[in-house]
Amino acid sequence: MIQYIAFLRSINVSGQKTILLDVLNEIFISFGFSDVKTYVQSGNVLFSSNEENIIELRIKIGEELKRVLGYRVVVIIKTLPEIEEIINNNPFKPYEKNKNLRNYVTFLLEKPANVPKLPFFNHKSDIQVIGYFDNTVYTLGLPAGNGKYGFPNNFIEKEFKTLATTRNFNTIFKFSSKNQAISFS
Repeated sequence: MIQYIAFLRSINVSGQKTILLDVLNEIFISFGFSDVKTYVQSGNVLFSSNEENIIELRIKIGEELKRVLGYRVVVIIKTLPEIEEIINNNPFKPYEKNKNLRNYVTFLLEKPANVPKLPFFNHKSDIQVIGYFDNTVYTLGLPAGNGKYGFPNNFIEKEFKTLATTRNFNTIFKFSSKNQAISFS
């Protein structure tokens, strides 16, 4: 069995497309997956499967979620070793002492045709893109002056020309074997 994490885009955001974690958990079990666990409301599902082809797995989950929920959900899947690589490639270390920044990881659905020269800053979105590795974009959310921080998902989709889903780096770190906050055991 291979352990995966499905990152679902645009569920439980601002009260739209709301699905309870228990229900999402049961849906994934009904798909035939084992060791299913959900983590936080933003659509993170840990599960095990014998399927080795991530693209086929992503398509199957997306089709089944559309059938069950009645709307399309973008599904991005990573293995636990891929998550470890994303964490190990952490470009946020030089910024860790700055508590005014938010560290985000954006997973791209497809490999972009063109990766912009990094780092680059978007003043309109209060976002600084500081890294790219294996269909993963690392960004800093800067304070917008109204108590909110820039959030990169729409900007990243526009710049990289592919669908994406974004998580706080702390959420990604929870899946790390170094942290053990979330596990399959």
